[in-house]
Amino acid sequence: MNRVLSSLLAFTVMVTPALGRTQGAGSAAPSAATAPGSSAAPPGAPAPGPASPAAAPSGGSAAPSPGSPAPSSGAAAPDAGPTFQGIETVDGRSLPGRVVEQKPGSYAIVEREGGQKEAVDWSRIARIDGKPPPPVAPAGASSLIPEGFTPARVSKIAEAGEKLTDVLPGLFAPKDGSQLIGSVKGAQDALEALGLKRGAPNGFMIGYPLVMMPLCFDASRGTIGRVDGTGFLGSLCNYVIVPISVGLLVAGPFLSLWSEEQELAGPTVHHIEASVYALDYSKKSALTGSLNREPSGGFLGNNLGYDFGYSYIHPTVGIVGYGHLTLQQTSISRTDFLQVSSSFFKADAQAGFDAIRFLSKGKKDSYWSQHTAFFRAGPSMFHNWILSRDVSAPGVGAAVDNPLNNSIGLVTGLGYELAAELDFRFPEVFGWSLGGVHFKFERGSYPALSFPDLNPRQGAFVALIGFDDLRQGDSYTWQRLKLELELPINYSRAGGLFFGGQLVSYENNFGSGVDNRGLSLDYRLRFE
Repeated sequence: MNRVLSSLLAFTVMVTPALGRTQGAGSAAPSAATAPGSSAAPPGAPAPGPASPAAAPSGGSAAPSPGSPAPSSGAAAPDAGPTFQGIETVDGRSLPGRVVEQKPGSYAIVEREGGQKEAVDWSRIARIDGKPPPPVAPAGASSLIPEGFTPARVSKIAEAGEKLTDVLPGLFAPKDGSQLIGSVKGAQDALEALGLKRGAPNGFMIGYPLVMMPLCFDASRGTIGRVDGTGFLGSLCNYVIVPISVGLLVAGPFLSLWSEEQELAGPTVHHIEASVYALDYSKKSALTGSLNREPSGGFLGNNLGYDFGYSYIHPTVGIVGYGHLTLQQTSISRTDFLQVSSSFFKADAQAGFDAIRFLSKGKKDSYWSQHTAFFRAGPSMFHNWILSRDVSAPGVGAAVDNPLNNSIGLVTGLGYELAAELDFRFPEVFGWSLGGVHFKFERGSYPALSFPDLNPRQGAFVALIGFDDLRQGDSYTWQRLKLELELPINYSRAGGLFFGGQLVSYENNFGSGVDNRGLSLDYRLRFE
């Protein structure tokens, strides 16, 4: 019996400390079986050391029970638990996983359990791995984000792209002259919406089309294409030269050679004007008996007109020197075997007086120094002729000996012209230009006429198409009324772009003549 009691006592001595340690790890309160101040060790056992604070279980700490030893003042703070790994969004959604890629300002990618990856837009991210997302770097020299690149900017670029898609067919395959002019302006507006600055036009980019496009008209409809005997020049014009010329007209206002120079501050002295305009055609006749005597048509056939002018205005006195060239090319008729066109050329050399320049004395600080209003007069001449071309088969229009390939002069006139012109700038509002208006009225009288001699075949052909009445009378009159608005964006005194319309008419005193309406683009260059 004594041996059994001795074994139980030894077992109790060994087990009791282990139970106390297990209970202390699970609860801050001491065992209820141990009285306050008593020791769990049996008599004779060494006294325990200072009590260590019990570790609080995860999720909170229990209050100590009465009589338990107070924790020491140097004890460590309780652990807050592991940090959330993944992405937390601004709407409260949590995406646990490993963040494998971050592009500040764009997106972040988190790899979920199982290897599935999910991208989150940067604007929706609240925290990454428990921390705020890195800030987005501002646009600058070291940033890949262009300055001013915003969602609104992206939408604007998309709209400009749609506009370019709409106008490209009208640039390189126009159905008529009106579509061509409208497409040139539409493409320029789209480029401006993309952020290109429109300023003074580039002289070469405007001058080249004004030379090549009229030559190409004659090469495909007249007699210039016969120089090589094959018609190659006409094909080269249709597929290479004309598309390049149209592209230059679009890009001209955006690639000025003078764009890097300082803005002009004073009155401008030298003015260059270059115009391209679409035309319709309406002939009137004093003779009756033939429907062919009054042909008319819209802008079909790429009927185009071209103007090139130079003006010198004295910087203080306002004396004006003026020179101007006009060329109009229209398609009259086309059948399966014959094409008939008409060309009109006019040249002027005039002198005049600018009233605004004279009154403002050309002062640089004067509001009126940017405006002009002048009258001019001087000698003028014109020449009108018709072109015919055999189009029945490829290559026949280039044959030199084909009787249907003709260039026949109708009438040449000498006389004088009177004109008035106003170029007025609208005032700026809050620093924004409102553009300007340009008005021109010209009237020429031509009492001296010359009718080129025609051989019998040419005379019969002119009568057949109904143009013999233009070889009648002893005087001609020519007049033009033109009204245009200068586009207000990025106005520069060094030049600009005008868009408007015009009415043109010329008539002999026999009662026959031609009326035209035009839709025009004017390119202006100004120099001090």
